[in-house]
Amino acid sequence: KAPTFTKVPASPGNTRSPSWSFVGDPGSSFHCDLMRGLTVVMASTACTSPFAVSLAGKPDGAYVFGVTSTDAAGNTSSRSMATYLLDTTPPAAPRFTERPASPGQQRRPVWAWTSEADARPTCLLTHGTTTILSWRDCSAPYTGDLVGLADGTYTLSVRLIDPAGNVGAIAASAYVLDTVAPTAPIFTSLPGSPDSDRHPVFGWAAQSGTSAACAVISPSGSFSAWFGCASPYTMNLSHSSDG
Repeated sequence: KAPTFTKVPASPGNTRSPSWSFVGDPGSSFHCDLMRGLTVVMASTACTSPFAVSLAGKPDGAYVFGVTSTDAAGNTSSRSMATYLLDTTPPAAPRFTERPASPGQQRRPVWAWTSEADARPTCLLTHGTTTILSWRDCSAPYTGDLVGLADGTYTLSVRLIDPAGNVGAIAASAYVLDTVAPTAPIFTSLPGSPDSDRHPVFGWAAQSGTSAACAVISPSGSFSAWFGCASPYTMNLSHSSDG
């Protein structure tokens, strides 16, 4: 009877030395061959189990391993076959479709990405040379956990692993966590007070990289909404009462 496979290589796979194990009737001898489509990769040759073939230099694709057995009387069995899909091409790097605004004060920043079908994403989160989250399976959208961690630059790295075990290139996205409020601005010029000028001018110096917001409190104590402003700022009191 035809040989029975007891072990076949994982398929798809990226090993170029796949091996097959098989059994037949006691006292039988075996012949093995290997085909890729209509191309003879290895002509039928005497073999024993387990039997490994070399696919060094061969292209990716489906390879069919065949084995027959011949008994002591010279009777040859039908051919048992097993297909091995060689895949040595790594998946492309994922493409980020969502990144957290940076710098930001969110301690749970969110990233999202697109990837090849059937490829498995893995993620690594680092802070400089410190590993916050070692490589592990993840999915999009991914939420980082920076609770209790120091301000600074955090980098999420994502790579894909296909069913054959090929590891793709890394896509990385940096996020600057900044939860420290800037120092208060310092007034560098103030209008005379009291004064009759209805267009008083205020000037100030602020921490580099910050933007300013202003609000005005009237004599009655009402508070305007905060609005963006820049130094020097000229207040318009043309229609305001004294106070």
